Amino acid sequence: LGDNWPTSFRNHLFTHNLHGHQINHQINVRDQGGFNSQHAGQDMLFCADRQYIGVDLQYGPDGAVYISDWYDPRHCHNPDTEQWDRGNGRMYRMKYDATWKPVHVDYTAATDDALADAQLHANDWHVRTARRVLGERAASRAIAESAVAKLRDLALKHADPARRVRGLWALHASGQLKDSVLKPAMADQNEFVRAWVIQLGIEDQSAVVLSSLVNFARNDGSLLVCRYLASAVQRVPSKTAWEIAESLARRTDLESDRDLPSLLWLGLAPLVVEDTNRAITLAKVTPSAAIRDNILWYAAKTSEEARQTIAQEIQGSSAETQLHLLRLLELAVRGRRGLAVPSAWSEMAVSLYDSEDSGIRSTAESIGAAFGDTALYARMRTRLQDPNTKIPAKRQAIQVLSADAALENLSVLMAQLDTPQLVGDIIPQLGRYDDAAVPQTLLKRLVALPEAEKARALEVLCSRVAWANMTLDQIASGALPKNQLTAFYARQMASLGDAALKERLQKEWGTLGQSTEEVRKEILQLAGAYKAAPLWAYDGNNGAAHFKKLCAQCHLPNQQNEAIAPKLAGTGAKGVEYVVENVLNPNAVIGRDYQARIIVTTQGRVITGLVEKESDTSLTIRTLNSTETVAKDEIEETSVSTNSFMPEGLLKTLNDREKIELLKYLMAQ
Repeated sequence: LGDNWPTSFRNHLFTHNLHGHQINHQINVRDQGGFNSQHAGQDMLFCADRQYIGVDLQYGPDGAVYISDWYDPRHCHNPDTEQWDRGNGRMYRMKYDATWKPVHVDYTAATDDALADAQLHANDWHVRTARRVLGERAASRAIAESAVAKLRDLALKHADPARRVRGLWALHASGQLKDSVLKPAMADQNEFVRAWVIQLGIEDQSAVVLSSLVNFARNDGSLLVCRYLASAVQRVPSKTAWEIAESLARRTDLESDRDLPSLLWLGLAPLVVEDTNRAITLAKVTPSAAIRDNILWYAAKTSEEARQTIAQEIQGSSAETQLHLLRLLELAVRGRRGLAVPSAWSEMAVSLYDSEDSGIRSTAESIGAAFGDTALYARMRTRLQDPNTKIPAKRQAIQVLSADAALENLSVLMAQLDTPQLVGDIIPQLGRYDDAAVPQTLLKRLVALPEAEKARALEVLCSRVAWANMTLDQIASGALPKNQLTAFYARQMASLGDAALKERLQKEWGTLGQSTEEVRKEILQLAGAYKAAPLWAYDGNNGAAHFKKLCAQCHLPNQQNEAIAPKLAGTGAKGVEYVVENVLNPNAVIGRDYQARIIVTTQGRVITGLVEKESDTSLTIRTLNSTETVAKDEIEETSVSTNSFMPEGLLKTLNDREKIELLKYLMAQ
């Protein structure tokens, strides 16, 4: 929006690509009520210096673009401030020589009329700066009436709608956007002007605008205006919010806009809690499937009455509608415990469990598990014990039983450990039962288990003090190789809070954690070893195998589980020092989302993981190897670890060659 670059770049979007060391060039293409950003065909300002890290770019009063460059070999933040070179920051000017000339302007010394005139400048820097100064002046004194008159004429009479919007903005900034301007501007033929009247009128609490919002929602044909109205739902009184939301939700073109249903839902969700019956009535008449389904799901999630209503709807619906409603209800109650069972559900549950439609059957079983249906649990135990039951059905039975902590499940589950396809589903469930048969069975099978199942078994074995001691007994006797106990499991043992176990762990396995100086020295040594190594002699495929054993439970190369670990894509481009530092010193920078939660249950079990979901009755925890839902009344203590979910000492089980192989693999990402 400057005035120095060629006009062919006007209104294009330029952004820094930090790790690409360049400026990306995009254009915004209109799409229904919004825009899609698309590549403009070529980027610009490619920099071969890998230390160039563009942070910000702005156009100035001369219309040229000014760039701030972080300029550092480290591309990401680190709290060890002594590692940063703060003397290297740079600034650049990117200009078009054919038209560039220096400009000096001081708007703080300009008259009010000059500031109003500046709203017509071709370079938006002047427009914004003059508007800001007007706003600052208006905070301490009245703006000259002649300047206000110019802005009113600009807002209402200028031929260019973009200039009319500038007039509205300047009047708003200076506290002069009166109803006498807003009222005629509401009828402007340009949708952007009308949209900004809504936005600014709400911010100024204009009675004229607030009283016209419902009429806009019912009659305005612009989807862009509808987006502003959908945003307004969150910022107006409840009565008006309901009327706007109902008018928009009834529009037949609502779902032709990519974002409008979601934007409307953000405003509508609090209203659902406020008046569930009115929301369900709206769900029945809206042509938008997204709005309908969101209302039904959220109403069922937040209201016992709504669960009863939806259960009644399921009872009298066709098979296709039944399945759809069941899936919404299942989503609403998933992971929750202690819910009251709707009477309509009790009346039809058995018929749903017996349905010939496998989708209806399995979804109903998941709902029944959330409702704590003891008769359903008995059915699942019978299903598991039946030798004729197919594997998918047995897996579903195990999933249903995960909601039931009854001791009678243990023997049924243990009996299925000889079925290879079910071992991975069963092992995480065994940790709930404080029975010596669990660690004895797992330790006996541990070495022979596939890697994924072995990891799940170790997680269970490290969840209780007695079981952890039994595991260390196996390591001490040589029955279990020491390298099977990775840093993650060692730290999980240490988090059990037993002093004797912690002392024994240090003796049998090694020290957890190092001083800052030791870590820094190790980082330099390993990074140096990688740089000095003849990488052609190291097999990246072996590195992939080490990665799979140590890292892949969290860092998935393709289908990334961002809920538990950051993306690896682009890791290698950041340099080997970055990779080594993050592996050896994972606690240097801990994203809030990746701090482990340590949960102690009333049965003495410790669960270490990240909270995926929390309801009023339960927590869903993503551990290293599985996901578990724990009822809140079974939780004795919860604490947030000061450590990253990624443990220190991760490379302790690798020799020097294996470390280089792992780094070679990571650098290729």
